[in-house]
Formats: sequence, C-alpha cells, structure tokens
Amino acid sequence: MFEQQLPVPRPVAAQACWKSPRLLGLYQAAIIVQAIPNTQNLSDYLMGQELEASGWQAIGKTIARFHQKGINHSDLNASNILLDMQKAIYVIDFDKCQRRAAGNWQRQNIQRLKRSLDKFKQQFEGFAFSEDNWNSLVNAYKKNLSL
Repeated sequence: MFEQQLPVPRPVAAQACWKSPRLLGLYQAAIIVQAIPNTQNLSDYLMGQELEASGWQAIGKTIARFHQKGINHSDLNASNILLDMQKAIYVIDFDKCQRRAAGNWQRQNIQRLKRSLDKFKQQFEGFAFSEDNWNSLVNAYKKNLSL
C-alpha cells in the first residue's frame, strides 16, 4: 500500500512464521511501521473539536482510494484514521485486511466506520459528529470512488 502511494505508515520490517507447512493459512505475522509524526486519531480529535466539511470530505476521498485498490480494511473505525496538523488523512492497523474485487464489502466497510462514530457519539458528550458530517464523507466517497 505504501508503494502504491496510499496514506499508510512506511513499513520498516515484517516477519511471517508458519506454524505448520501442511496447514495452509496457519501462520503468525508481525510488521513494524514508522510512526507518522504529529498525528491524532479521528476519535480523539473529535473529542475536543469539530472537523470542518473539507476534513470529512478528505476522509471520504481517502477511503475511496483504498477501495479503488480493492483494499478492505476489516476494522475501519474512528481510531484507525489519523489526521496530521495540516489535516492530511492516514489509515492504520491493517491486520486481517485483504484485497478484494469490488462488491458489497465496500458498503459494509463504510457502515462499520459509521457505527464507530455513532458509538463514540453515544458514549461521549460533546463528541463532534453529526449527520451533516457523515453526509460530507459519504458524498466525497461516492464521487471519488467512481473516478
């Protein structure tokens, strides 16, 4: 993903250890990635301030870029989206993720993020998330997915 210029941390080292050569898929893997300086995850950011419409649009556009490449982030949530000081968007935590052909998983992926944001909104008074924010994200996602 980094080589495809997607906004992810730069990988530094990776290792995969097969548990059994006869049982395919039985392995343990680890990756070390470079920290992205001066970032904050979306959930923490929204605890203290609102994100302008352009920020929500950038998140939608970023998710569309991953989906265009067939990347299904199986745990897309507000804690796995980072913003830097210039509001550039990064996505982290790709364990158990996979490449897939376009399909229903894309809608499910977006809905997973919505559930995450709704859950934070329910749990934390003052969490800065609204339906208008969500509509900005989804409209940008749809516009950029079809490019």
